[in-house]
Amino acid sequence: MSSENITTLFWHPKKQILDYITNKQLETKGEDNIYELYEHTPHLPISTYQTSWNEVTLVDKPYDFFYTYNSLEKIDHLELYIESVFKNIKRGFICTTSPMIEVSKDVQPNPLDAHYTGHVLNRFFIWTDKNDNTLHILPKLNVVEYLRIDDTLNKNIVNQANNYPFYWNNYYEWDIENHLFPKFKFYHAGKDFSIDGNYHSIINEALVKSHDNSTEILSKISNLLNTN
Repeated sequence: MSSENITTLFWHPKKQILDYITNKQLETKGEDNIYELYEHTPHLPISTYQTSWNEVTLVDKPYDFFYTYNSLEKIDHLELYIESVFKNIKRGFICTTSPMIEVSKDVQPNPLDAHYTGHVLNRFFIWTDKNDNTLHILPKLNVVEYLRIDDTLNKNIVNQANNYPFYWNNYYEWDIENHLFPKFKFYHAGKDFSIDGNYHSIINEALVKSHDNSTEILSKISNLLNTN
């Protein structure tokens, strides 16, 4: 796999996402109990509880809304954490690193001048299946450094990564009051995947599912923000 042609890094939060959350979601609901999980610094000035990914504990009380950006994929006890989020928080919007970025090299500057794959701190592939609104979570193992990606697919990934910042992320939202229920699937080694079996095929599926979901989310958000 070679994706050294990725030249522009789009790790920053997307303005249309923040506008969608603050202008079209929260202000119309009158919610004032907002939980934000952040990577480096918070992004939502209106959040009432803020915690970083490396200090996070399980959610043990209700909140109105949950928001996070590029943080879930770094948590070591993610299965337990996301279960506590879905149990206690009725609405939310999650942004994580796209599987497309996690299979690409040179997408994060590093002091070692090493051509590693994806984000060095990320421990999981995370993607959304829009057909049943399920958040999928697959451990990111060091074998990822040696995955073989079809040349045509790799060229498409490089094109997407260089020209479409929105696709640097996977997106997931839920709203229990509107019957959009939160679900997740955590993949366990030896049970749901094996390195010499279906690990590569699961990642290929993740690439497709995440791209399709991001396209749908982008269309939805654009339509809402452009509606007077």
